[in-house]
Amino acid sequence: MHWTDPPGPTQISGALPQWRVSWVANTGEVYAVQSWSGELRFYGAIEGRDNIEDRLTGWAESCGRPGSLMWIENRLLSLLLLV
Repeated sequence: MHWTDPPGPTQISGALPQWRVSWVANTGEVYAVQSWSGELRFYGAIEGRDNIEDRLTGWAESCGRPGSLMWIENRLLSLLLLV
């Protein structure tokens, strides 16, 4: 399952970097990859598709805006602390 910022202008024009956040069903691992640099951020493991989908409700409204990665990181952190 993936959550991705919508495509936008290139980094040259000063746009925000694009991130793809993924959840691996077999292992529960959650990570983000920055599309321009390949930077990888690993957040831990979360069991259950329902858990992560419920926690990330609202991502569609946040993605592509400044602070959207921080929004998803905060949501993931609060879920990881509850596990």
